[in-house]
Amino acid sequence: VSSMAAILVGLPVSILGAYALTRMHFRGKAMLKFMLLATLVIPVFATIVPLFQIFSAFNMSDNFFGLTLVYVSSYMPLTIWILCSFFETLPHELEEAAEIDGCKPFATLVRIILPVSYPVIFAAALIVFVSTWNQFLIPLILAPSISTKPIAVVISEFTTKNLTNYGLMNAGGIIAIIPPVIVAMLFRRFLIYGLTSGATKG
Repeated sequence: VSSMAAILVGLPVSILGAYALTRMHFRGKAMLKFMLLATLVIPVFATIVPLFQIFSAFNMSDNFFGLTLVYVSSYMPLTIWILCSFFETLPHELEEAAEIDGCKPFATLVRIILPVSYPVIFAAALIVFVSTWNQFLIPLILAPSISTKPIAVVISEFTTKNLTNYGLMNAGGIIAIIPPVIVAMLFRRFLIYGLTSGATKG
């Protein structure tokens, strides 16, 4: 649930942010892009304790909303950076022609930019889905109950001090890899194209 919610909430915001950072001119844009890039190198271990304290103070622990909020904020910089790399390769003539036809910036994004960007958008969505699906430390701390913890955390609980239930661990592992494998097989060509499309310009 949190994985899909992170895509549905974070991806539209990332698209708007990436388009603004690549096509609009405003003060502080370079600093904002640098700050987004800097957040990618912050390890999760450095943020888990402050997050737990904030969630406890606002009574946000152990619910899908809080977990989704963490996922969206964690993977939005990476998604924006991927989309920015692709948007920068698109010729400005596309938007100039749309502007001549009377399109506003948002209409240009929806009618012109998004139709040619769907492979990169699928790639970004796939990365977010697989990354959030495989999360362990964050839900272990912020989602302790059985109703909110993901399958990766549930599998770890099959090992106790006195017993390791290898049968349940193997069954849980097989179940856990099925959704990412299916998604990756269906959209693998979008992933390859999306990650390489922004590598060169021209």
